[in-house]
Amino acid sequence: MKMKKNIILPSVAALLVLYMGSYALLSSLGQYVPGCWGLGWVKWYIWAPRGFVSGPMGTEHNRTLPVMFLPLWWIDMQLVHKSDQLPDERYPINKKLNDKLELRLKQLEQNKPMQATPNGAPDE
Repeated sequence: MKMKKNIILPSVAALLVLYMGSYALLSSLGQYVPGCWGLGWVKWYIWAPRGFVSGPMGTEHNRTLPVMFLPLWWIDMQLVHKSDQLPDERYPINKKLNDKLELRLKQLEQNKPMQATPNGAPDE
């Protein structure tokens, strides 16, 4: 029984370190992406480690990684990458969607015709 304990404990510890280390690496390469948007601007941004979202606007969510790392992602967003830190220049922000929405709003205000995409989203 002692032999199993000597193998299981280091194995579990190594897996835990690997799990946390892989999230830390992904998070270090992440950026703030639009969390909610409406007519004219992005309402708020959320932290997305590398691989959590895709697309030039950062709006296409990959469901596998967020589910795998949900506990660490939640802790990260509560303690490190808070949404209220956005004006801080230390972290990258994907503002492509916000710029596109602001352009569309200006076009609407000037009564210029807009070209719609099939799914209603802004052109990418």
